[in-house]
Amino acid sequence: ALYSLTKPGDISEPVRTKFGYHIIKLTGIKAATTKPFSEVRSDVEARLRANEAVDRFYDQSDKFRNVIYEQSDSLAPAAKEFGLKVMESDWFSRAGGSGIAANPKVVKAAFDPDVLAQGHNSHGIDLQDNVVVALRVVGHRPAATKPLSAVHDGIEKQLKMQGAVIRAGLAAEAALKALGQGVAFNAEMRQQGATINGPVTITREQAHGLPPALVGALFGAAQPVAGKPVYGSADLGNDGIALFDLQQVEMGKPDAASEEVKAEAVRLLTARRGSDYFSSYLDSLQQKAKIKIYQNHL
Repeated sequence: ALYSLTKPGDISEPVRTKFGYHIIKLTGIKAATTKPFSEVRSDVEARLRANEAVDRFYDQSDKFRNVIYEQSDSLAPAAKEFGLKVMESDWFSRAGGSGIAANPKVVKAAFDPDVLAQGHNSHGIDLQDNVVVALRVVGHRPAATKPLSAVHDGIEKQLKMQGAVIRAGLAAEAALKALGQGVAFNAEMRQQGATINGPVTITREQAHGLPPALVGALFGAAQPVAGKPVYGSADLGNDGIALFDLQQVEMGKPDAASEEVKAEAVRLLTARRGSDYFSSYLDSLQQKAKIKIYQNHL
């Protein structure tokens, strides 16, 4: 539609895409120019080398996949042909492990029946761009219940953590109740044995090291009225619960923002709106379509 327009000021017919309808206006045309070879030589060379490397990688990876498939009882032939080193991971479960075993694709391949039970090489696993691996199982221990002596310390630590979280929640509830009855914030925090930080002024961009959960709770809290502070809390997970004393909110000044900031805000809002429109469009299609979901296959 764009290239069907011939002169500045031309406007296209409505163009429909999966994101909705678009109308395109041609505001200007800049003629193409050819740069001297001396100016683009390094870029052309780099691009050609990159393209050649990609082509060579895919050619080698195809050969690699064929070797591990055709000689599925060992990784040694593939390692020898491609100058690779066979490495061995530590033990890991279906939940994953460390190193390469932390990758879900690797874990899934390791527990594939053809690999685990039949002892064959896995297929070539694409870990990321230009990285392909294959694996085979050299040892397997069936799942078993660990003796209490082996898990005692972990269970004790987990129970203590759960107890601490419960106690922190109860203490936070009691503190907020006391603050609501007029008790001074610092006095109540000292009563609870809590650490007192601040005061500090923050923005969404400059949080001065405050946890994201606390920043979100602060920006989601009501504004103080007539100089009366607003109290609240934020769950910090294993780090406990933070209580805050919100004294003042200063509204932003959109008119004072730079053109760059305004343009970025427009871009973000437009992208969000487009995403919302697309989600609504998909929802409408799902409501109109006849869909059967097999939960046991997910």
